Amino acid sequence: MASDSKHFLSGRKVIVCGAGLGGLTFVLSLLKFWDAAVPAPEVVIVDADGREESINRGLYDLQLNADTEESALVGLGDLGLYDAVVAQAVTRNNPDSTMHVWDKSWKSLMTIKPKVMEGFSTGGVRIRRTALLSLLIEAVEARTKITWRTSVQDAKRLPDGTLRVSLLDKNTGAASQEECALLVAADGDDSTLRKIFRPKDVTKLTGHVGLGGQVDFGDKASVPAPLTSDFGITVGGDGVASAVVQLNNDGKLLWSIFKEEKTPRAAYDNTDAAAFKALLDEARTSSKSIAEPLPSLIGKTKQETSFARAVRERDAFGHDAPELRGIIFIGDANRLVSVYMNNGGGLAIRDGIGLAQELVGQKSLEAATAAYDKAALARSTASIKSGRKTMDTAHLSGWKWSVAKTALSAGGFLTGKN
Repeated sequence: MASDSKHFLSGRKVIVCGAGLGGLTFVLSLLKFWDAAVPAPEVVIVDADGREESINRGLYDLQLNADTEESALVGLGDLGLYDAVVAQAVTRNNPDSTMHVWDKSWKSLMTIKPKVMEGFSTGGVRIRRTALLSLLIEAVEARTKITWRTSVQDAKRLPDGTLRVSLLDKNTGAASQEECALLVAADGDDSTLRKIFRPKDVTKLTGHVGLGGQVDFGDKASVPAPLTSDFGITVGGDGVASAVVQLNNDGKLLWSIFKEEKTPRAAYDNTDAAAFKALLDEARTSSKSIAEPLPSLIGKTKQETSFARAVRERDAFGHDAPELRGIIFIGDANRLVSVYMNNGGGLAIRDGIGLAQELVGQKSLEAATAAYDKAALARSTASIKSGRKTMDTAHLSGWKWSVAKTALSAGGFLTGKN
């Protein structure tokens, strides 16, 4: 950005709806990368929830990698947050760990060794979403204000091309309107703005369900082989698959079982002892083709960590339609990556950073939007396709699974390499 230039956003208003991973990293990146010699835009960021409610919206871990330039942890490093994120991490990637695709007898058919970007001390971390949100909120609030408990009610384009956003203060009930040159929709899977501007773009069920929970063996040495340090997917060959993830390097694991389920089930309550017992019985029965140690993991599951969730996804979209001029959807508001890929948080972070970089570096809103779409669509579409390929392979049975096993052993089936 040339300091003597008139930037297309200088002195104009940018409204960001949603203080999640995408919205926060966007605001932080825009403020960090903006040339101090150029008049800055006014940035307004609102969130429908309260501050603590927002932080505690998702009580789960995120995997943030540093294996490519496009990785989320690399992007956070560009924002000066690498050390803070690593310090808050539950665990760092174990350099001795290997990802596997196993058959039902735990024979390894394919391995992927995680990479580490040059200059980084680890290839990735697991961090509580609450810890990462707190860190990002503090970083943003050190630069600007976040207006909490303020929800978007409506948005429309005015004759001059600007956007008018209707807001509601949940504390007072007061309604207000803001006009802006750029509206960033970072309001998640249930996006109000997507319902307004893309009402047909809805999240869909894949026809699968995931059952699972956490197991804590207390120390790494007590974890049964081959899960002492390794992780991956076990394919039963009968349409059922399992996944095991290392939650730390001290014997804490997350197991999941995935199977086809065309009809959505009632919500699962993990505080109900009878429902928990039924879940474990279902998990054992569904995965009967998969050998130990999976049955042992199921038996040691902590009730409060158990879950049963339908698998969902939604395709990514670009912003070249005239009705979307000046409106950009990022993170889960744009697309939803299924649990088979499970990198939605990392994608949201890259969306926020990438959009800010293009807005700062390009000469027009149209050019910035096109450049952002080119990178973000490719990134999101690749993840969605990879998740679908994993899903399709994991649920193969009969002769189709026999063919896939051979291909996996030869290498490249899931990654698309020949």
